[in-house]
Amino acid sequence: MFDASAGNLRALGPKFEGQELLAMLRAAAGWAGAMHLSWAVFASWVEQETDQPNSRFARLPSDVCAFRRVFGSWSGACREAGLQSGGPGAGVRVSDGTLLLALRATAEQVGREVVRFEDYLAFAEHAARDPESSFRWLPRSRDAFRSRFGSFGAACSKAGLKNGRLVGGEVQEARVAVAAADYHEDELLDALRQAAESRGGKPPTEAAFREWLEGAEASARGEGRVLTLLAPGAYRQRFGSWPDALHRAGLISETQRRRLKQRREISDDEIWETVTAAVREFGPGIKRTQYQRFAHRLIEESDDPDVRVPSHAAVARRLGGGNFRAAIERVADALREEPGRAAG
Repeated sequence: MFDASAGNLRALGPKFEGQELLAMLRAAAGWAGAMHLSWAVFASWVEQETDQPNSRFARLPSDVCAFRRVFGSWSGACREAGLQSGGPGAGVRVSDGTLLLALRATAEQVGREVVRFEDYLAFAEHAARDPESSFRWLPRSRDAFRSRFGSFGAACSKAGLKNGRLVGGEVQEARVAVAAADYHEDELLDALRQAAESRGGKPPTEAAFREWLEGAEASARGEGRVLTLLAPGAYRQRFGSWPDALHRAGLISETQRRRLKQRREISDDEIWETVTAAVREFGPGIKRTQYQRFAHRLIEESDDPDVRVPSHAAVARRLGGGNFRAAIERVADALREEPGRAAG
């Protein structure tokens, strides 16, 4: 649970790197669709992000102290992230329609229908300085477009515009695919095979494929190229399910495909078994971040492309009545009662 009141913030907690915290702030701002960000809004984002099995963040702060340690204050962290803390418009969620209108206004300002994200960013920053502008609360993160439309390019398409990139000093249209149907099947399957190759031939889980995508896109940007690939959801849309896509790519057998598709929701017994292993390894004082690293390692070491490891949120909900520490203590108590056993 999160407490947005300043008087009830814990003084202790895991340490975070500055860039790690800034990435979270920008993601939260993109989710909220606002250039102002309050702690309460950030806490709401953390709560929903915690329930995402494929979150790109391995751990999340539970109080504002994490930001104070690194940046001195919440407002200082927001400034470093290019945002504003609290104040007018904090938590204002800009509508999809407003974002599309802003893109059209950007196109009018630059005098072309091919719009780069940098063009939009300059427009948003100018609007933010104008108290009379109806666009003064525009988000300045690509995450706002990814969460609403799938990508900045997809938003441009919806606004009747084209996404652009700078090539040789000239703005040119960037290739953007807004749906799985826009890709040839071989392109999609080849991406799966490349991801598997990067894992030593192991079929990628959805989480592993997302990590590979981010790395591939980052490498392309470093080489001055634009690489637009699709997330796992598009594969489910095109092939019916993740196991079906892996099978079509030749990464799993028909027997594996059938078995993976028939798997039920993870049971309490499976969760108990995983937590027991974690407590035996780290002891009854295991912290949430340690469990997250433990769970991530299980996924990476598994040969099962659809391996299911419960998140810390699932552990808290299913075994601890919503409290992760209570879940750990429950398992640790059971281990202590086992003949000849000790939790640590």
